Amino acid sequence: MNVENQSLQPLRGQLVYQVPSAMPAPKPKLDDEEAPKIVREMMTSVYWKKPTPNSLQLRPGCDVYIKRPVLQDVMEHYGPQSISRNWWYGYGWRLILHMHGGEDAVIKIKTLLKGVGVDQLLKEPAILAVMGHCHEVFSLERTIMKSFFKQKMNNNMGLLLKDKK
Repeated sequence: MNVENQSLQPLRGQLVYQVPSAMPAPKPKLDDEEAPKIVREMMTSVYWKKPTPNSLQLRPGCDVYIKRPVLQDVMEHYGPQSISRNWWYGYGWRLILHMHGGEDAVIKIKTLLKGVGVDQLLKEPAILAVMGHCHEVFSLERTIMKSFFKQKMNNNMGLLLKDKK
């Protein structure tokens, strides 16, 4: 097996990448002072930052605790044994979407999120926890590249906001 095939193996032939014809516009920064009130509330009112008796820590050392019923539901619909063909990125996207408050919450503030990256809302430790969790759940041989993960999640967010006009 050549090196090129090995690097694509974790994606199982589902890699779809479009090369932009021009450099994208820079994303607006979402500092705590600049963020609209509703976005700040969304960022600070997340349950998953603190452990509860009914939650599971995604990764040791990471303060990300997802409710067990949510994890079971995501695993059933998007996990390795599901009929979904979305593999780890579909699973990761559903966790990220849940951590944003769910699809309805994101759609309510979609005009405020235009151009804002997933990583600007969740911050790096939470993203790394989801990435590591996906890596474990899907028993990946290769590490998920952080830049690819963020790109995939931002693409999914863009598609969600575009589809719900």
